[in-house]
Amino acid sequence: MRWIILAVLFASAPDLFAYDTLRLSLEDAEARFLKNNLMVLAEQYNVEAQAALVAQARLWANPRLTAEINAYNPQKDEYFDVGKQGQKAFAIEQLIYLGGKRKNQIALARQNAELASFELEDLLRNLKLQLRESYYSIYYDQQTLRRYTHQLELLSSIITAYQIQSDKGNIPLKEVLRLKAVYYRLNNDKTTLINNILDEQSTLKVLLREENFVEPVPTEGFFEKYAPGVYTENELTAQALTSRPDYKIAQGEVRYAELNHRLQRSMAVPDVTLGGAYDQRGGAFVNQVGVTMGIDLPVLNRNQGNIKSTQYTLQRTTSERDNKKLEITSQVQSALQKLIRVEEEFRTIDQSFTRDFESLNEGVIKNFQKRNVSLLEFVDFFESYNESLQALNELRKARLQSYEELNNTVGTELFNK
Repeated sequence: MRWIILAVLFASAPDLFAYDTLRLSLEDAEARFLKNNLMVLAEQYNVEAQAALVAQARLWANPRLTAEINAYNPQKDEYFDVGKQGQKAFAIEQLIYLGGKRKNQIALARQNAELASFELEDLLRNLKLQLRESYYSIYYDQQTLRRYTHQLELLSSIITAYQIQSDKGNIPLKEVLRLKAVYYRLNNDKTTLINNILDEQSTLKVLLREENFVEPVPTEGFFEKYAPGVYTENELTAQALTSRPDYKIAQGEVRYAELNHRLQRSMAVPDVTLGGAYDQRGGAFVNQVGVTMGIDLPVLNRNQGNIKSTQYTLQRTTSERDNKKLEITSQVQSALQKLIRVEEEFRTIDQSFTRDFESLNEGVIKNFQKRNVSLLEFVDFFESYNESLQALNELRKARLQSYEELNNTVGTELFNK
């Protein structure tokens, strides 16, 4: 029963994907992605949170007010004697940052906010690549799936006719079994293809926060946008080092380490507390008014540990930035070579190949049904056709994905503008 159910599902695969299907161009899919993706929304909230911390860093410390009032006057046997002959005292203090602490804290908060914006940009860059790769994969796998379904329908009708003739003794049973073996192999390939489509659909639905199946519907002239440009490897590398948000993050982390080191050095400078005090009767004079000042003595703690730690952190982030530069240079070279190779392979294919091969396929099937083509010749061509069809669509998919990989590696829209 399980195999019967699976057979029915696979036989009706195109209808399966057509049910509750959302037809989207790539532009529409990306618009939905920017609006609905939860990871992007979360990172946007982080950008806003870091911007709020910049505003917080600009604020001064609050002044501190203290008060002292008499609780019990034993000479008068009076509680809370705070009148003209009683006692009360007030003091107010303000912390004054020295050594440039406040300026350094603001600069550090700004750097954090900038890093958050770069992280959002990098997230968008990588998720957009994932979206486009899944979009192209589904599109071309569905093209192959439709042809497989058509081929299986034709082969099924041939098997039915041969089975009838075999039952009458007009055709050897081994020919029927040979055709069935071809059918099963192609059906297995179809099963694998369906699984691949379902996996990519799952990825795409998460990216778009969409419950329905997504059917890629490219706009007119969409594929013509992907064409080799006149770019040298050095130009692309320079562009990548200017545009790539992950390299901006690496540079920003070096800047953050520098600012943090500067902040920790300023933390070694003690702050001053200035204030004023009023004492009604408890001081040297009645209604005494005084000025107060306080400062920590940097004898035991001069923030040595934090200063040394930030020095090492600066060295680490500098090494990581230099390593990221080497990675990007290598990635640009690799992505460009992949694109050149797949583009050369694609251009060796005669553009009339698909149309001519399709006509030949229909002709071979009709001639086989008329017994003008032998079983061996039919099976050989039938399997070659299906393998070539899949290979061609895989090449088309790989070509577009190579363009997108170079876009992603350089960090800008070289293609599909």
